Amino acid sequence: MEKYGFIYVWFDKQYNRFYVGRHWGHINDGYISSSNSMREAHRRRPNDFKRRIVSRVDTKEALVIEEQRWLDMIKPEELNKKYYNKTQKATTPSTLGYNHSDETIQKIKLNNIGKIRSEATKNNISKASIKQFSDPEQRKILSDNVKNQWQNPEYRKRQIDAHKGIPSGFKGKTHTEETKQKIKEKRKLQAQMSDETRQKLKEKQLGTICVNNGIINRYVPATICMPAGFVKGKLKRYK
Repeated sequence: MEKYGFIYVWFDKQYNRFYVGRHWGHINDGYISSSNSMREAHRRRPNDFKRRIVSRVDTKEALVIEEQRWLDMIKPEELNKKYYNKTQKATTPSTLGYNHSDETIQKIKLNNIGKIRSEATKNNISKASIKQFSDPEQRKILSDNVKNQWQNPEYRKRQIDAHKGIPSGFKGKTHTEETKQKIKEKRKLQAQMSDETRQKLKEKQLGTICVNNGIINRYVPATICMPAGFVKGKLKRYK
């Protein structure tokens, strides 16, 4: 079975602590962590820990970049306290603190084009994707991290600037009926939204309009100016 990279998050329910890490291998190969304190705690209290796979990549270079993205979501004051992580840097062996050139990033993308994955790998990816947000606690953690990121004006500006003038990769394309059916079936397996959550969303959206930047939908107050890089309207989603 071919190896791949993934980002994982461990949750220690006894002490309410987390650990974010990366691994090149397989989801079920028995790997725990590179952190000595995290690994020792897991050895002594394995039943107190739960792991979630939050991201998957196909190259080692992309794995380091992806780990750094997740580590950037941790607040400095949470290191070695709320998190077992002691640093926000993707550690060695890696290109520590190195920003890949546009040429290298393009090579990483091209390297993944046309790759044929085994059925076992496809099944592992599918299972991890379905389970990713099945835990309400994990969904809240991810949601809070994303919200905190978008509160940062610099991060918001970088995201908007990065997508200006770039058309959607799906523009002009349509899903086949078979693909649409697969999407529907997959969503049925994912956690369903509670009535309480639906009501909260309705209340939150009152007096707002939906805008999008070709990638994501956002609701903004109808009285403010249109955010830069966004247009009025909602991206189509299959029901």
